[in-house]
Amino acid sequence: MKLSLKLNKTLDENAQIYFTKAKKLRKKIPGANKAIGITNNKIAKLEDKPIEKLKQVVKIKRVKRKWFEKFRWFLTSEGFFVIAGRDSSTNEDLIKKHTDKEDLVLHSDMAGSPFVVIKKNSCEKEISEKDISECADFVLAYSRAWKKGFGNADIFYVKPEQVTKTANAGEHLGKGAFMIRGKTNYIQNKLDFCVGVYDKIEDFEYSGRIFVGPEEAAKVYCKKYFNLIPGRQKTSEIAKILKYEFASELDLDEFIRVIPAASEIVKK
Repeated sequence: MKLSLKLNKTLDENAQIYFTKAKKLRKKIPGANKAIGITNNKIAKLEDKPIEKLKQVVKIKRVKRKWFEKFRWFLTSEGFFVIAGRDSSTNEDLIKKHTDKEDLVLHSDMAGSPFVVIKKNSCEKEISEKDISECADFVLAYSRAWKKGFGNADIFYVKPEQVTKTANAGEHLGKGAFMIRGKTNYIQNKLDFCVGVYDKIEDFEYSGRIFVGPEEAAKVYCKKYFNLIPGRQKTSEIAKILKYEFASELDLDEFIRVIPAASEIVKK
């Protein structure tokens, strides 16, 4: 052991300094022993826990980003893949590059709403009114109606061939804007929006990713989910709560991206 001596002090004075230090350290020994004992007890309890219980605290792992995650998306309770524009650029890409003739396109009369497409080839069943209704709720959540706190909006669906980039005479359509030709089919909708994690699905394409959509679908794909309604909490505040609740390793920004606007979590 090396000892440092102060040259401006006598040998007795140096000895007194170390005597004082030793006295203080001796007083801390009982507390340190107590802390060690508590820690050892916690370790022993963890070692005694069954493996099944330990699995419950495993964090949701990161997953590699897929092409469709630049859009908004979800699976209906019947298994149809639904994809939506996030802004004018992704609205444009969605209609031009990712919409087939057998799909259905949903939109709202309210400006600023996303285009939403139900992919027919994503499921062997026929698209039902239930699927369309779930998608209408999805459109509502990401429309301006959410920001205004409306309980519903004028939402309709059409066939892809009714959506065109050809404007009326004297008009111009900007990026992400399209004309709708022919009959529009309006459908009832409501505030029904949940955030969860796809952890009840074996398909690796979706497993471990953030779920957003109506509660009927959330029940099918998520062990745990939270209902959101328009509110006053910032998206960043809601995102922090959700990230904590899901013990997720996903970036906070991933949660911020899926929250429609200022919201609040509904307690059930």
